[in-house]
Amino acid sequence: MNFIDLKHTFEINEKLGIEVKEESWGKYLIVDNFWKRPEKIKEYCLTYHPVKLPGVYSSPDNGSKYYDGRIKFVFDEMPLFTEVVYYLAYTYFNKHELRVRQHNPYILCGNIFEMYDLDYNKFSDHSYAPHTDGTDQIAATWYMNTNYSSDEGTGVYDCVPQIKNTPWCTGVNLIGKMPAKYNRMVLYESHVPHGQLVTDRWFSEKRISLVQFFDTKY
Repeated sequence: MNFIDLKHTFEINEKLGIEVKEESWGKYLIVDNFWKRPEKIKEYCLTYHPVKLPGVYSSPDNGSKYYDGRIKFVFDEMPLFTEVVYYLAYTYFNKHELRVRQHNPYILCGNIFEMYDLDYNKFSDHSYAPHTDGTDQIAATWYMNTNYSSDEGTGVYDCVPQIKNTPWCTGVNLIGKMPAKYNRMVLYESHVPHGQLVTDRWFSEKRISLVQFFDTKY
């Protein structure tokens, strides 16, 4: 069995590029050059087999026509990167009471996504599972692939559609975007409808992201 030195692997850089973005739908924070060893984190994300996403945003086709799965990195103590994100959420979103949603142990989730069936995955004219992550949360998302295009990142939508049997849907309007960049973190209020922006790149490569949530009311 191989054990990961989590503290070493998930070290962050001493200098972080921070930019505040104000949009019509709300505010989000961009933090570039976050991890000190992003290539090692990406390697570990691809080493472990993810568990298929459960619930309404999955479908019976998950695993055959596409794959949307989750992995978890578990920390016994609050890691430094979580303390930093906590501080950023407190400072830039004026949230004075926060708690990591999955705490004691502290859990960092990894999202692994790829597509297999061209006819099923209608990425050019459908949206992929616009959703919210509760009503009182701050979400931190890290993009872990290299060489993103301008069409990739996290889309922001005007509503959450009713999803049945497939994560692909119509009837929503894209009203904004948080652009992806390798080793970038974005911080945003997750009650805003959002979802990954999908391109044909993910037929030949696995999309990798990390996410951690902070409850603002509990």
